[in-house]
Amino acid sequence: MKQNQLIKKALFEIVVPKLVDIGFDNKYPMFYKQEGDFLNLIYIGPAKGGNAITVEASYVRLNRSEKESNVLRLFNGKIDEITPSDCDDWYLLKGKHKLFFYTDTYYCGSLGYYGVSKDKAADFKKPLFHIKVKSFHEGIYEEVCNEINSKLPKVFKWLNKKKNEFKQ
Repeated sequence: MKQNQLIKKALFEIVVPKLVDIGFDNKYPMFYKQEGDFLNLIYIGPAKGGNAITVEASYVRLNRSEKESNVLRLFNGKIDEITPSDCDDWYLLKGKHKLFFYTDTYYCGSLGYYGVSKDKAADFKKPLFHIKVKSFHEGIYEEVCNEINSKLPKVFKWLNKKKNEFKQ
């Protein structure tokens, strides 16, 4: 199996059950939980560029006029078609190296962090001044999922804060 398939398998075994247990609908990589006229959205899936998982959260205030809506595009009411990036207010859960990398990870100053997969590691030539900050190992998928699970309470706290702001 490729690394992206292995991390997806680990997410389904370790992270997804936690979300489902607290009432989120699993539409991987999106997870939805409706509470009255407030819809919680959590995206846990591949980051742009690959080699990492990103965790983003937002909410939708349902049953609002277009003027009162926090959705940036025309929302047709279909809950499973909306993502955190469609909303004007969203939260990015940060991993140790901004995203949740499951590969060799390098830091390169103003360019930030990037991952190098196992398939490309043999041909990879580390550029000058790029620092290796994380090495791939067999337990990395479980490690990443456990880090996500340990930080998910930050997402729930943010979502509850937003919900409470709109109850007033």
